[in-house]
Amino acid sequence: MTNQFLQSSPKGYQQLTVSTTVVGLTLPAGAQRAVIHIEAQPIRYRDDGTDPTSTVGVLVKADVSFELNSLLSLRQFKAIRSGDIDATVNVVYYGASKVV
Repeated sequence: MTNQFLQSSPKGYQQLTVSTTVVGLTLPAGAQRAVIHIEAQPIRYRDDGTDPTSTVGVLVKADVSFELNSLLSLRQFKAIRSGDIDATVNVVYYGASKVV
């Protein structure tokens, strides 16, 4: 029996400024998961289709990375800053390319 692994391929990159207005992701074709890195300031996010607020949602502190691993989560991701200063969010998108 051989082990099979799903190999990911990069699909794109996006940088967002997260401020007092809720923002979502702009998905490149083929994206199925994303690695998201928060810089400088904390954010709050939700991936259930509901807008977060500065006090409600998943709190992610600055200099932290996390992954979203489903297309639905990517489509429904919304973020807002949690503090008084805008945050920068860097997103790298991946998609499945083949089984090796």
